[in-house]
Amino acid sequence: MLTLPQIAPQLTPRRAHARGLPFLFEDEARLSRATLRQLNTSRHAARTKLRSRAAAQILMPTTRRALSENETMDASQPLKRSSDAAAAALFEGLPSPAADPASADPCPRTLAFARSELEARGESHGLAHAKRVRALALAIYAELGGDDARVVEVAALLHDVCDHKYVDPATDAGRACIERRDRFLAETLSASDAAAVVQIMGAVSYSREAKALARGEVPAWAALPQHYQVLRHCVSDADKIDAIGVRGLERCAAYARERGVRGSLNIAREVAEHCDEKLLRLRDEYVRTAPGKRRAAPGHEWLAAWRERAREVVGF
Repeated sequence: MLTLPQIAPQLTPRRAHARGLPFLFEDEARLSRATLRQLNTSRHAARTKLRSRAAAQILMPTTRRALSENETMDASQPLKRSSDAAAAALFEGLPSPAADPASADPCPRTLAFARSELEARGESHGLAHAKRVRALALAIYAELGGDDARVVEVAALLHDVCDHKYVDPATDAGRACIERRDRFLAETLSASDAAAVVQIMGAVSYSREAKALARGEVPAWAALPQHYQVLRHCVSDADKIDAIGVRGLERCAAYARERGVRGSLNIAREVAEHCDEKLLRLRDEYVRTAPGKRRAAPGHEWLAAWRERAREVVGF
């Protein structure tokens, strides 16, 4: 059968199709019916190839990343799932997380309030996370020295109570949560300490700080009084440290499941992407105190090694 390149030299080109399809010709009429059929067949094959290429180009990025060496782009074949087992292995046999720093028991009243607000949360931002952040923040603050440990403790325990990922202040439920928190603080602390806790908690968020820096703006914590900045850094550093290492990996996977991600391979890809976008930047860019950076180092190195091990499995 004649191909289009063989037929084309016999014809006078009229115009090229805007999408790169073969030339249309003015003098096609003089060709035999058989030749025209061959020409149309070639055109159809070219169109099919272009459509396939276009479809591949508009695949979602996560779908493109999903292709590893044991998977196929052939739409007639399902993606092989042998990588699911390899992805599951990335979360198995993990070492025990670092022990929390020793500290006195939390204030029973503050702990009870934190429990009432956080007990419905998942593993990633629940009460256990808040208690670890409290212990770490107090340990960092003890190294720096100061007499505002009570402010650090309350801010650490309650830092996620009104987190914007869970609480929308534009809704009745969100406003009610904020009112409960503020009422608790007013009944528990002095007016100045309660104000400090609210300002510190409002300046801990990674995402808000990252967005401000990306816009070339000063992050919220930089507008705090110098003394409050130190307290904020203790709480924020503790929160960041709990986001890396073995514990951070487990929390990240738990948060992916909370958001509806299913399947070991999909969760592994989600975690790997989060490592690149956030977790492996925390120690160097967002942990502010010297004690915090020292405490963050082992978890950072472990997570970086895990990320390299995951590269073959997740495909990027």
